[in-house]
Amino acid sequence: MRFDELIALQEIRNGKKLADFHKEDYEWEDGEYFDLPTVLMVLAALTYNKENGYMEVPENEWSDRAAILAVSKNFKALNRIPDASKPKAIAAMIEASGKVTRKDLPQFLSILNEQPISVLQKCLKQSPDMERFLNEENRRAMPRKQEPGKQKMTPPAERMDTAPPSAFSIDFASDPEFSDPDEVTVDMFLSLPAAEQTKKRLDALLASDEDLPGNFIKRLSIPNRNAVFYTKTGDMEKAAFWKAKIIPYLGLDICKEIAFKHPEASIETKMYLSKEGVAAFWKRKRQTASKLAMTQFFLAFPETTLDVSMAYDIVLSCEVLEHAPSVLKSSEAARKYFNRNPADILRLPAYQTPGKLLACGVPLNKKNLNRIVDEDFREKVAVALNIPYIREMPETVVV
Repeated sequence: MRFDELIALQEIRNGKKLADFHKEDYEWEDGEYFDLPTVLMVLAALTYNKENGYMEVPENEWSDRAAILAVSKNFKALNRIPDASKPKAIAAMIEASGKVTRKDLPQFLSILNEQPISVLQKCLKQSPDMERFLNEENRRAMPRKQEPGKQKMTPPAERMDTAPPSAFSIDFASDPEFSDPDEVTVDMFLSLPAAEQTKKRLDALLASDEDLPGNFIKRLSIPNRNAVFYTKTGDMEKAAFWKAKIIPYLGLDICKEIAFKHPEASIETKMYLSKEGVAAFWKRKRQTASKLAMTQFFLAFPETTLDVSMAYDIVLSCEVLEHAPSVLKSSEAARKYFNRNPADILRLPAYQTPGKLLACGVPLNKKNLNRIVDEDFREKVAVALNIPYIREMPETVVV
């Protein structure tokens, strides 16, 4: 018989113990074999055997989520969960202190005071009221609260108030002694007649470090598109008007050249962008631009032009991760992001894996269950955590 995790979870729900599952009892295909119990099987045992489920869990099969669940079901699990998981279970420990009965109080006190000092310190930091459960030895071990000392006041460093550099910029464009007729700003170039929008002036503009607007190529191409449109509709007067505004040398090669040297100028005409051009632009901009600015560029460029190395120059967010899953899915940056923001995995289907979904901090409940995109895994989670769920059956077509 082949192993079926869903059936195993249902058997645990019906009372079967983890110790009754033996990997030797199942047939395994190549690459399919894995240790028993699975993470979901452990969670199911803790869910359905509320009092003693923690005693079923093998020493090496604890996860942080299982540790939290175990302590929330029975405070006695504190002595069974690994020390590494105990900081994650502090909230469950505090919650258990409010539920303990008079009969169980002595055992609760004994178990709590056996915990590592570092765990108890974090526990008190989260809930100072927990100090009442500590014995004298542990209270003495707690760091004393020090009164804040007087801070030495130091005068601020003297500096000369200065205006932004832009306030002192000088425009030499109107002075023939200093200006170059072929050096123009973006706005100046776009406002020039077609005859004066020379290739030399365009080359000078492309050689500058000035960022071009995202619609730069699109605006240059407007006369071409309009001339074609009005010619097709038969309005020859308007077609002639726009033909007079066409830049003669502006063709596919020139558009690609602009996009290569200044990819930001082709954000609204993405068909001209190349991965090599964006990479060169990124290498140049990362030296001076802020992470927020680089993030905006990352979101503006198509996923196919991006690279995983860019993740270290931007601010990760759900929007960023959703924009480029094929680039960031297996990255170290994404792993660290989900460690800090585990619940966001429910908003990002492309990144969902069983491990990320079962991490502590991911709210798995009736409200959020449908955010798990894998229907088979969704059903397993529902059974393991006793979440009401009815799997939708495919519609049958009556012929």
